[in-house]
Amino acid sequence: MLILTISALPGIWLFDMLRRAAPLEARYTGVFAALGALACGALGTQFVCPIDAPGRQLLWHFVPVIVLASLGLAMGARLSRWRRTTSAETFRRLP
Repeated sequence: MLILTISALPGIWLFDMLRRAAPLEARYTGVFAALGALACGALGTQFVCPIDAPGRQLLWHFVPVIVLASLGLAMGARLSRWRRTTSAETFRRLP
């Protein structure tokens, strides 16, 4: 839960910034934006978590990042409003 809390602000910022960038592959863009934000959250959690056991690291630090990154895969296409156009559609719109 701490990873999600720490990574919320960078995640919102990244998704908003990448939505404006008009990505061609919105699903992959969503995954990498989520991974970037969650990596920030995991890094912040490493500084405040007093327990350094390998099982805890795997279960409470690594698994949430993977699960939430897969959620970024699903949300990437939905949050991106950019639509690819073919060159024929572009020429039809020209005056």
